[in-house]
Amino acid sequence: EFASIGTVAVMMPHYVGIAGAARDADFAEQRWSKCCALPMDGEIAAGGLLIPNRAVKLRDILDGLSNTLLVAEASDFGASANGKQRRFDGGYPTGWIAGTAAGGTPPNYDGSFIRPSWNITTIRYPINYRTYPAPGIDENHGPNNPLLSAHRGGVNALLADGSVRFLVDATATLTLKRLATRDDRQPIDLGN
Repeated sequence: EFASIGTVAVMMPHYVGIAGAARDADFAEQRWSKCCALPMDGEIAAGGLLIPNRAVKLRDILDGLSNTLLVAEASDFGASANGKQRRFDGGYPTGWIAGTAAGGTPPNYDGSFIRPSWNITTIRYPINYRTYPAPGIDENHGPNNPLLSAHRGGVNALLADGSVRFLVDATATLTLKRLATRDDRQPIDLGN
């Protein structure tokens, strides 16, 4: 799939790297920063495997390679309240080649201006969540753009051990956050 940037066609990614999980009442995450200026109100985390401005070593994956997300599908549209289709993939509008535009790694990421990290996401919403706008979701890469697919029932995901799993829509958001975090040491039951 391509998007046009002026007169140039740029290839869009269909997958995003998993940076970690957003914090909430059920999930404590200390490695996070506000991201990408208001009104976006997003969070970018560094508890996952593909994080801004730093490499993660295999020895840092305390939950085990088969229990940690590396990459997942982000390849469809959401819709605004008036029904307009909105892109939610990880690279729009700059494509697969874009990376971070800010320095630091959460909790010291400089997300004070519109400086997202393209082609990664921090898990905040359930699979195939399609509401636009929502905090952290934006066409010009929101840090919390959800995992989406154009096919029914869920998304494809690559785990750190190299296996591919189909994560169903009914996967609890807390379970998804645990999968997105490399070292929370919580049990994960995908039931499939």
